[in-house]
Amino acid sequence: MISLDIWHPGTTNTKPKEDLDLTCLNKAVLTSLCNTTCYASTGCIKQVDSDTAIHTIFANILVPNGLPKLILIDTGSEFKGIVAKFCDTLGVQHHVVSLE
Repeated sequence: MISLDIWHPGTTNTKPKEDLDLTCLNKAVLTSLCNTTCYASTGCIKQVDSDTAIHTIFANILVPNGLPKLILIDTGSEFKGIVAKFCDTLGVQHHVVSLE
């Protein structure tokens, strides 16, 4: 059983220097925590959209670690719908749980 979440910072008031290119920076971090072993996995996301989130889940979490029996998705996740469809396609049980 793993828990998935996407974390990204909010907006900031500081302006970058004009010569600083921010397009190559990661925008968010996808985190996965095995609720049995406490093993954590992460994947950096440069573009915060559903396709990138699914690709990151698959490439950084599922391929190296295998398919879990259950995935927990928090209600605050902006991608909970697409992750639920992805789980259905793979045949992995999933539950949307409330935030703590």
